[in-house]
Amino acid sequence: MKGMQLALSALGLCSFSALAESMLKDGAGREWLSNKPPSTVASSFLAGDEILIELLKDTKVKLVAISSVADDKEYSNIVALAKEIPHRIGANPESIAKIRPDVVFLASWNRPELQKTLSKLGIHTFTISDFNSIEDIQANITLMGKVLHLEEKSRQMVERMQRQMPQQNKRGTTFITFDASGVSLGKKTILDSLMMRLGLENAVTETGWPKLSAESIALRRPDYIISGGESTDQKSMELLIKKTPGWSILHALKAGNILMIPGRLLSSASQFVSLAYAHLDQLLNESKMRQIRDPNLKSPKRESLK
Repeated sequence: MKGMQLALSALGLCSFSALAESMLKDGAGREWLSNKPPSTVASSFLAGDEILIELLKDTKVKLVAISSVADDKEYSNIVALAKEIPHRIGANPESIAKIRPDVVFLASWNRPELQKTLSKLGIHTFTISDFNSIEDIQANITLMGKVLHLEEKSRQMVERMQRQMPQQNKRGTTFITFDASGVSLGKKTILDSLMMRLGLENAVTETGWPKLSAESIALRRPDYIISGGESTDQKSMELLIKKTPGWSILHALKAGNILMIPGRLLSSASQFVSLAYAHLDQLLNESKMRQIRDPNLKSPKRESLK
């Protein structure tokens, strides 16, 4: 009898341990008990769309709805693949009630009303909240893999990202991003994390997306200016930068050290950030070769900013 009690007690402990392992918390602090893999899944944000299309490939889990942004070629890396997904989560979340996916992945920036509406409809949601670095992207992939019981596939995705984006030695150079709105990407952003892997430092030491004054821009003295757009947009971008107060005196502009990157890669918050890494790495290598041929293109020695 004592032996049976011990066995039952051990079984209870094992069951509790298994329950604890299957219990997850989403970005909104809500608990998610993942007893079995869902059969149908939806996503309300682009990064989720892009992750799920790869994560669910060749599995039994079906992606039934994605965000409407997935069809926008300016921001989406999956425009062609998105055509195979039948439904969109847009302004009318009630439409999701007709297909009733087992789980809808939300982003922390989605309107609270969306989560409330889906909950009222009896549809389970799981919120992803962190999008500030490459490490956050990898953590999101891992977390979504756990929700979907696809831990091995998510691990493979993360490991592939690691191989595709190795840490490079410091180049002793800095960068700054230019946008017509006046906002630059600072610390704790995915691009900052990406450029650190490429060995560059952000000339913007503020956190997030600060709007810098003309006087502040002139003091940054970056080696490179990064802007969103295709390579064919470079000339028009140079003209725009020249007309923007504070930017026209930068040596990076005079040397032609403007790195154009398609908007869909510049804003990527999914595994497609590895394509942004490869794109910028190639541009930086090409710039280095130009500087070897013409030393005048190198930035003048500067004092580091405090």
